[in-house]
Amino acid sequence: MNVLVDGVEQVSTHAGVGPVESLTSALSRHGFDIKILTLHQTSIGYGNDSLALTLLEVRVPQGVRWVAGSASSVLSATLEAVIRAANTIALQESALHLAAIG
Repeated sequence: MNVLVDGVEQVSTHAGVGPVESLTSALSRHGFDIKILTLHQTSIGYGNDSLALTLLEVRVPQGVRWVAGSASSVLSATLEAVIRAANTIALQESALHLAAIG
């Protein structure tokens, strides 16, 4: 699994698990602790050209949050939602640092 953390590509291997668990494990190694509590998936539109929408209820260090991802495939939409959860952690930690400084 390749993830970009603070502009640096990080590579990790996760045998015996699927892509979503691989991503959450890779992110956890870099301080992004994300636990998926609930997963909902649906399509937006009709037919083969519809978009997939994934809604995740996640537990992050700051509490329970909902995040969403959309893409042309269910898997891509789910991975996007997990990345949004990680970005939520990063933004909230950045805000905490700014509050502590100023």
